Amino acid sequence: MDQVYSGSDLEDSRAARGVHETAGQVLTYHGKPIQAFYHATCGGKTEDSSHVWGAALPYLKGVDCQYCTLGNSNTWEQSLPLSRLESILKLSGLSDIRLGPRNSRGRLKTVSLSTSRGTVTMPATKFRMAVGSTVIKSTNFTVRVDDGSAFFNGSGYGHGVGLCQWGAKQRALDGFSYSEILSYYYPGTELRILAPDAGI
Repeated sequence: MDQVYSGSDLEDSRAARGVHETAGQVLTYHGKPIQAFYHATCGGKTEDSSHVWGAALPYLKGVDCQYCTLGNSNTWEQSLPLSRLESILKLSGLSDIRLGPRNSRGRLKTVSLSTSRGTVTMPATKFRMAVGSTVIKSTNFTVRVDDGSAFFNGSGYGHGVGLCQWGAKQRALDGFSYSEILSYYYPGTELRILAPDAGI
């Protein structure tokens, strides 16, 4: 649903082959199809679903992933004027940004914003989405405020839940099968072949 798709004229023959060869296969947990979330690159550790959306799903637990470190979005930098952040976040007199605690996967839980009306604390996931998920690429970042601007340094790209795409690519290049890759990023799941009238 969320993957970039540029139309059938630009389809890769390898992708079409993959679709054909896995037709009818469904990734399941206790016999039910899973919510197969994915992201570009996790930066070394995937995330628990409970940390992002509050719902703990047993097959969406964070796992260690060193395979994505060669990805082109593994680390990132961004600078934004505080005035721009004020406008985006509908604040006044923004003078500082302080980072809250980190969760067990290394990502920020909260971000505190010092304004002329006091300190505003918000979930890091909400901060990221408000500023822009392509601007603040993950909630694993540090920030420095200097001379009216905020300078961010981070790793990973995306919410971090489920399959790490750059990690999966590197695992495939290293000889892991697709079933091994899926079972690693979605622990406890099972690939099943469904009959046409399975009704799932």
